[in-house]
Amino acid sequence: MRYSIWMLSVLMFAATSGLQAQCDNLFFSEAAEGSSNNKYLEIYNPTSAAIDLSGYAYPSVSNAPDNGPGNYDFWNNFAEGATIEAGGVYIIAHPSADASILAVANETFTFLSNGDDGFMIVQGDEASFVQIDAVGDWNGDPGSGWEVAGVSDGTKDHTIVRKSSVQSGNAGDWITSAGTNVDDSEWIVLDQNDWTNLAIHAFDGCGAAVEGCTNPNATNYNMDATQDDGSCTFDNACNVDGVVVEASSFQYVPADLSIAAGTTVVWSNLGGTHDVNGDIDSQTSMSFGNPESFYIAPVSGAAGGVCIGSFTFNTPGVYMYDCSIGSHAALGMVATITVGTGGCTNAAAPNYNPSADFDDGSCIEVSTTSIADIQLGQETGVFTDSVVVTSGVVTGVFGSNVSIQDGQGAYSGMWLNGPDVPVAVGDQIEVTGAVAEFFDKTQISNPAVVISSQGNSLPVAEVLATADLAAEAWEGVLVQTTGVVTSTSLGFGEWSLSDGSGDAVADDAAYDAIGGELAAVGNELQLSGVLDFSFGAFKVQPRDVTDVLLFGCSTAGAANFNPLATIDDGSCVFEGGECGLFFSEMAEGSSNNKYIELYNPTQSTIFLSEYTLGNCSNGCDVTGEFDFLTFNFPSGAVVEAGSTYIIAHPTADSLILASADMTYTFLSNGDDAYGLLDITGEAPVLVDVFGSLGADPGSGFAVAGVLNATQNGTIVRKSGVSQGNGGDWATSAGSNEIDSEWIINPSNDWTNLGIHTFTGACATDNGGCTDSGAVNYDPNATEDDGSCIFVPTLSIQDIHAGGFSGSVVTSGLVTGVYGPSGSLSGQPSYSIQDGSGAFSGIWVIGDGVVVGDLVSVAGTVNEVFGLRQILSAVPTIQSSGNVLPAAEALTTAGINDEQWESVLVTMTGSVTDINATFGEWLLDDGSGNGMAASLGYEAVDDSIEVDGMNMAMVELGANYRVSGANFFAFGNWKLCPNASTDVVRIGCTDPSFANYDALASEDDGSCSSVEGCTDEGADNYDPTATIDDGTCVIVGCSDVTALNYNENTTQEDNSTCYYTLPSVIINEVHYNPCTAQGDDFDFEFVELLNIDDVAADLSGYQFYNESGGLLQLSLVFPDGTTLAAGEFMVLAVSEAGVTAYGGNGYQVFQMTAGNFSNSGEALSLQDAFGNVVNAIDYDDASPWPYEAMGVLGNNFIETPDGGCASLEYTPEILALYLDTPTGNGNDFGGNWQASWVDNGTPGAANSSAFGCNNPQACNFNANAILGDETQCTFDCTGCTYAGADNFTAGATVDDGSCEFSLTNPCPTDLNGDGSTTTADLLVFLVDFGNTCL
Repeated sequence: MRYSIWMLSVLMFAATSGLQAQCDNLFFSEAAEGSSNNKYLEIYNPTSAAIDLSGYAYPSVSNAPDNGPGNYDFWNNFAEGATIEAGGVYIIAHPSADASILAVANETFTFLSNGDDGFMIVQGDEASFVQIDAVGDWNGDPGSGWEVAGVSDGTKDHTIVRKSSVQSGNAGDWITSAGTNVDDSEWIVLDQNDWTNLAIHAFDGCGAAVEGCTNPNATNYNMDATQDDGSCTFDNACNVDGVVVEASSFQYVPADLSIAAGTTVVWSNLGGTHDVNGDIDSQTSMSFGNPESFYIAPVSGAAGGVCIGSFTFNTPGVYMYDCSIGSHAALGMVATITVGTGGCTNAAAPNYNPSADFDDGSCIEVSTTSIADIQLGQETGVFTDSVVVTSGVVTGVFGSNVSIQDGQGAYSGMWLNGPDVPVAVGDQIEVTGAVAEFFDKTQISNPAVVISSQGNSLPVAEVLATADLAAEAWEGVLVQTTGVVTSTSLGFGEWSLSDGSGDAVADDAAYDAIGGELAAVGNELQLSGVLDFSFGAFKVQPRDVTDVLLFGCSTAGAANFNPLATIDDGSCVFEGGECGLFFSEMAEGSSNNKYIELYNPTQSTIFLSEYTLGNCSNGCDVTGEFDFLTFNFPSGAVVEAGSTYIIAHPTADSLILASADMTYTFLSNGDDAYGLLDITGEAPVLVDVFGSLGADPGSGFAVAGVLNATQNGTIVRKSGVSQGNGGDWATSAGSNEIDSEWIINPSNDWTNLGIHTFTGACATDNGGCTDSGAVNYDPNATEDDGSCIFVPTLSIQDIHAGGFSGSVVTSGLVTGVYGPSGSLSGQPSYSIQDGSGAFSGIWVIGDGVVVGDLVSVAGTVNEVFGLRQILSAVPTIQSSGNVLPAAEALTTAGINDEQWESVLVTMTGSVTDINATFGEWLLDDGSGNGMAASLGYEAVDDSIEVDGMNMAMVELGANYRVSGANFFAFGNWKLCPNASTDVVRIGCTDPSFANYDALASEDDGSCSSVEGCTDEGADNYDPTATIDDGTCVIVGCSDVTALNYNENTTQEDNSTCYYTLPSVIINEVHYNPCTAQGDDFDFEFVELLNIDDVAADLSGYQFYNESGGLLQLSLVFPDGTTLAAGEFMVLAVSEAGVTAYGGNGYQVFQMTAGNFSNSGEALSLQDAFGNVVNAIDYDDASPWPYEAMGVLGNNFIETPDGGCASLEYTPEILALYLDTPTGNGNDFGGNWQASWVDNGTPGAANSSAFGCNNPQACNFNANAILGDETQCTFDCTGCTYAGADNFTAGATVDDGSCEFSLTNPCPTDLNGDGSTTTADLLVFLVDFGNTCL
C-alpha cells in the first residue's frame, strides 16, 4: 500500500514540478530573422545572480535534423568567458548584421540562418544535457518557418519577443510556447527589421518567494511554496524520499520490487540485526553481477522501524541482494529489484521490444541464409515456398519491387516483392519471407523487413560484356556495361545496346532513358542498374539518370558540345581563341580569410610544375620586379581542364580550407601584388598579374574605378576572360565596370569559390610535353612544345654542394619531426639525413612521416632566411623503424657551421642562459655558446620528479648533452631535440662527493672534493673546486655612489670606481636589407660610434636586443675591447655578416643571439653593471623614417624597411647634439633618416644630402643632392706623408711634392767601414730572420 501511495505522489510531483522552476534559469527573450543577415538571438537572465555560460550551449538544426528527429546537427558553445549579469541580456548576432545590432552584440555567429532552423538553450555537454528553452524544434523541417501566436511563418521575416510575464524557458516544448493565438502564446510577433526591443527586455519579475517544502511526497508538503527551504520530512525510518522495503523475520517485504530508473529505495529494519548486501552473494561467495553493486551496513531493528539506509538505482536491470548476517540468506532473506522494463533489445530478433530498458535474454535467435545459397538452391527449387531469413543492402527500389545484395560477385543479389515497410537505396535490411519463382524470377514475396542501418555504401557494380548479361548468376545483382544503342523500338519502354559481343536489353521500371533522349540509336552509353528477369528475358533496370551516361563532348565552349553528355570522349572541337591559366578570383577577407584561385579554361590538364608565383609586399622594392620568387606548387600538382586550383591561408575559415588545394602563409594584404609566371623557358614569362609592380598603393589597388577594391573584398574575373593579362594590370583592372576584367564582391563573399564561370571559347591546342619521363608529361599532347620539365634525383650532399635550387627528388632517414613553427611560417616540418658527416642533412617542410622512416621526397629546394629546405614536399615512405645515423659530436661553438645544417648532432656543455626567449637556451663547453631550441621539445618548460618534488629539466650552470637536428632561424644555429631523451643531464652521480648532482642521469667523471673558490665572479675562481673554502677574493669598487659599485667586493680598490659613462651611441641600424643586397641575416647590422674625445673601454659591456617583448643578451664584449674617440664599430647578426663587413678597417663583432626585427624593437648598450650607456626603440612606422622618397617614380631615398636604405642618426642632428643635447638625442625617431646611399654606411660617417657638390673640390660629397658650393674647399693638395720634411697638415690629396732628408748617406754600409762590401752582407745574414726591436 505504501508503494502505491509513493507512485501516486511521484505522478503528482511530475505534474506540478513545472510550477517550482520559475525565475531560476535563462530563456530566449527575442529572436530576429530580418532582411539580408540582420539576424540575432537574445537571451535573458531573470535570476538575481550573474550566470556563467561555460556550462551552457545553444545547439541547433538546419532545416530537417540530419541526425534524426529530436537530435541536434550543430553543437554551438558560447564565447569563452561569457556571462550574463542578473537581469541582463546576452545577444548573439550574425557577423554581417546591421551596425546597430552589432553595436550591442556580445558575440557573433555566422550560422544564424533562416526561419526554419531550430535553436535551444541547453545546460550540460554534448554527451548529456538538459533542454532549458527553445525557439523552433528539432523534429523536422517546418517549411519556411514555424507558426507563432497564430501567425504563419512567424519565425521567418519577423522579430518575435517574449512576453514580459514569462518567467522561465519552455524546456524544449516549442509547440506550447508558440501557442495558437495572441492569448495563449508566450511570444509577440513583430514586423521584419523591428529591433526596438533589442537589448531592453521588459520583465514583470518573479514575485516574492514562498518558502516551504515543495516535494509532494513529503508529509509536510506545502502546495503554496515556491522555494524549498529544506524542511521536507518523509514517513519512513530514514526520512528519505523513496520506496520503502521492510526487513524482519528473515525476509524483505516486498521481496520482488519493480521501479523506474532513478528511484531511491529505503530499507527499514523492524526487528533483529540486518544489512543490505547487493555485492557478493552470501551463499555462493560469488558476485551478484548486478548492474551496480551496493552495500548498506547492518543495524539492529525495532518495532517502529530503524533506518538501515537507502540507495538510488540509476542503471536499468535486475538486481539481487541478501542479508549477509549469519545464515539469514540461507533462511530465505533474499530479494530482487527490477529497474526499468526488461525485454529483447536486439532489433533483428523477431521478439524485439523497442520499449525495453535492458536486455533480459529473451531474444529469439533466427538462423539466416545467404542470398547465394538461396539462388543456387533455387536452381533445383530447394527453397520454393520455404520461409527464409536473409539480409543485404538495398541496391534499387522499383515501386513494389526491391533489389538487395549481400556482397559482390555472382549470385549475390535477389529481388523482393511487396516488403511490409518502405525502404530506400542504401538501407541494410533483414528479410523474412517465403521464396517463390515468379515466372522464373527468384524472389521473396511480401517479406517482413527490419531496417538495421541506413546510408550504407553499395556494392561495386559488376562490369560485364553486353552478351554476358543474359545469365542467371547475375539476376538481382548491380551490373554495368558499355555499348552502342542498337534499338529503341522493342516496345514497353525497352531498348538494346551492344559492345559487339551481343545485345543486352534495358527496361524503364524506374527510369525512361528513351524519353530522356539518352537512349537513341547510335549513342554510346555506360549503363548501370540491377539485372531483372521478366517475360522470358534478362534486362537491366537503370534506377535514375545517373545510371545512363552518354559519351560525347561535354565541354560547353566546344563547337560540338552535347549538353546530355556526361562522359567526355575527347571528341570536342574548338573554334575559339587562345586560352591559358589565369587568376580567376582573389580574396582579402577578415582575419586570415585570404585565397588565390587559378582557373584552367583549356581542354587539357595544366601542370603547375611549369609555373610559380611572385609577389611584392607593400609595393615592390624595385619597380617592375617581384620582391619574392620563393613560392612553389606541390610536386605533381595539376589543374584539370575547366577546373580551379585554390591557394589559401593556413588559418583561413574552414569553408575556404575545405576547398583549398594547398595553403600558403604569405597571402598578405590588399596592397600586395602577385604574379603568375611560366618558368618553362630560359627566363620566366609573366602570364598574369594582380596589382601593379611598383610603389605601395596604400591600402589597396583600384579596380573598375573603385579605390582600394583589393582591400577587404573578393575580386572575381569576368566569365569572358580566357587568359592572363601578361602583366598589364592597368588594363585588366580597368577604370569602370565596363572596361574592367573584374567583378568586385564584398569582404567574406566566397560564393564563387571553386566554381569559376567561363563563357569563352578556346581553340584546340595539341601542344604539350610528349616525353613520358618528364614530370609534366601530357598524354593528350600530339605536338611537343618544348615545355618538358625533368626533375633530377640528387643526394642531399649534392644539393648542398652545388647550391642547388628548384625541383628535386632526394631521399634520407627522418631524424626529427616538428610541429607548426613560427620560424617556418606556421608550417610543420621534419629533418632527413643521407648517411653521416657534413652536409648530409636537409630540412623538409611538410608532415606525414615519423622518426625512423626512410623516405623519398619530391619537392622544391630553396634557401629561405638562411635555411636550405625542401618546400611543397611530397614524401614516399619506403620503410619504417630504421636505425638513425649516429649524432655528430661537436663543440658548442662548432654547431654554428653551415656544414652541419639539418644534420643530427650532439653537444655537451654548461647552461649559460635559460631565457634566450621562445624556449631557447644556451650551452657552453668553453668554445663559445651553442643554442638549443624548443621546436620539437620544450625542455626549458619541462620538469622531472626528484624525491617527490618537480624540478626544472634545465638548470642554469648544470651540464647537459643535447642531441637533435641542427636548425637555422633568426640568425642562429640551434639544436632541436625531439624528446626528453635527447636532453641528458650529466654530472657527478655519487652522493658521497661534494659536487653530487641529484638530477644527473649520467656520470661524467667529474666527482671530486677539491677545496677552493667556487664563485665564478671572483678574481681567484677555481673551476676545479667543488667545496668553497671561503678564500674567494673580489677586488672592486666599494663606493656606493659609483656606477660600478660592487656589493660583493671583498678587497677594496676604489681606483677602479667610475662615475660617468662613455659617450658611445647607437648610430646606425640596418634591420631589413633589400633583396638586391642579399639575405637579411647576412647583412643586418648595428653601428656604434664613440662621440667622445677619449677612448672608451668596453670590456664586459653588454649589448641587448628585443625578443618576444623582452630584452635578450646578444653580445658581451671581450676583455680589452676599446673604441677610440670618433671610432665606429659594427655588430653583425651572423658569421656571414662578419665576413661581409670584416676587413674594412673597423671592428666587427658577431652577436651570439637574435637578429633585428623588421617591425622594430628595443636596442640597448649597457656596462657590465647594468647601467644603460645608450638605448633606442626603433620602429617601421612614424615618427621613424619608413617610406621611400622620390620624384615622378624615381626614388632618391629608399625605405629602410626592405628598400636598401639603413636607419641613420641624422649627421646634422648629431652635430647639434654635441652642443645642445636636449631634443637632439638618438632616442627620438624624428632625429633619424633613411640613408642616402644603398646598404647604409657601416663603419663610416652617416650619409648626408648636404655639403659640397663640386667633384673638383677636396671635400666633394657625391650624395649632396642638396649641395652648397660655398662649403667646397680646394686647398687640400700637398704632401700627405707625415714623415716628409715638407708634410702639409690638412692636405687630403698628395701632389707628389714630398721631400726627405737622409741622415745616413750610405744606408747599405752596415759595418760602418765607409763602403758596401761582402762583409756588410754577412752582417745582414747574421741578423736575417730576427725580430726587430
